[in-house]
Amino acid sequence: MMEIALKIKKRINRAHQALEQLQLERGDTFTLTKVEGALSVKSFKGRLTAVFRKQVKRKRIYKSLGVLNYNYSIEHALCDCLEYEKSLKEHGFIDTPFLELQQRVNSIETLDDLACEFFLHHDEIDFPTGAAPLKSLPELQQKYSAYAQKIIGDVYIKVFDKKHIVRVINHIYAQSPKANCKHCSFHGECDQCRDLNDHAALANHLRYILNRIMDLGVQYKLIRTNPIANIKACDIGYKPKRNRRALVMQELKTLICRLEAAMETEPANVCTIYLILLLGVRKEELVTAKFSDFMIDLIPVEDGKGLVEDLQWKLKTTKTGTNRAMFITPLATEFLNKLAAFSNGSDYLLPARKFNSHSPHIHPTTVNKFIDRIAGDLKFVVHELRHTTRTLLSALKIKNEVAESYITHSSWLYMHDPLHLYDERKEAASAISNLITTLREKVKEEALKNEDTI
Repeated sequence: MMEIALKIKKRINRAHQALEQLQLERGDTFTLTKVEGALSVKSFKGRLTAVFRKQVKRKRIYKSLGVLNYNYSIEHALCDCLEYEKSLKEHGFIDTPFLELQQRVNSIETLDDLACEFFLHHDEIDFPTGAAPLKSLPELQQKYSAYAQKIIGDVYIKVFDKKHIVRVINHIYAQSPKANCKHCSFHGECDQCRDLNDHAALANHLRYILNRIMDLGVQYKLIRTNPIANIKACDIGYKPKRNRRALVMQELKTLICRLEAAMETEPANVCTIYLILLLGVRKEELVTAKFSDFMIDLIPVEDGKGLVEDLQWKLKTTKTGTNRAMFITPLATEFLNKLAAFSNGSDYLLPARKFNSHSPHIHPTTVNKFIDRIAGDLKFVVHELRHTTRTLLSALKIKNEVAESYITHSSWLYMHDPLHLYDERKEAASAISNLITTLREKVKEEALKNEDTI
């Protein structure tokens, strides 16, 4: 490493000497002239312009680097030339976007620099799996500017640690009504302030934003680890409100009406929502499912005296690792067959739809965006379809034990028992399938009546 640094220093010295000699001999105006390696310089009335020029396989590569001045020195120009030469050697061409990214990364020193990269170039960042791009970026950027930038924006990321996020959190809580309430104490809150959760939620948003920004620092190898990765919402006093709900029957009917209307234009998304409703699974489990996970298996009946063939999904849940053999009804099979027709031979039920995707399947947020498009006015999240399935099972008089096993909420004792209450769950699957079929038919009948009226 020391030898490389010495070589670069020698090249910079040679470049300085060559440029000084050039200016002495030719004055303040001269044509493009080689200075050092692939670095050439031209001048017009004292305005020096650095140019990368190199011949590769009888082809001359020519790229203007910029005007040499206080902000862009000959050292910068020579380093850029070295990067271009490296890119030509590795790729056979100058990878300009990569080099621009590298230049930006090299200029990052403070939290503000890293935050600027995160917010301004958010769409260009290649996020790792599980770290989806932010939907409410402008709102989060405003919160960072208002509550974090003035307090810790100038902190060097190399020394950033938990005490800096504590400073931000304390600043937010200092503005809370609770901080100035005579009736609140360290040990408790008064009745009036108990429901004021806005500042705690704001503090949690800042924790989330700073965490994502520091994750980018790790991704860019500016820091080894994220110093605030282990700080959770509960550590800063935020208690999330449990407001999950299930769709009521009229809302479910409205959703099915929207799904049927979108079947022609977005069939894969429609089938996905129907399968989540029918099976009561988490969206991530369906998104990552492969066709090979679905198979026909033999099930013993009549006290072992007979066997029947059932189409099953050999599911292993993403959250708890529970194994379940999910019975696939004819209606669910219909939707699976449609997904197979649109899969283009992929192993996955829901293959990636972008040619440059880093994942073999769609991102779970694709399902969220679809729901926002067709049923945003119903104001529910995709996970609440799972709650809806559980509620429908209760409406169909399915026993609680069976319903919990159906949505893989059963006791840990049965985590590795794929056939736990299988016969009962099979009947429940048929019942919920019949209910969805009835609702679909009712929606179609009403649509025909409306057409006749018109």
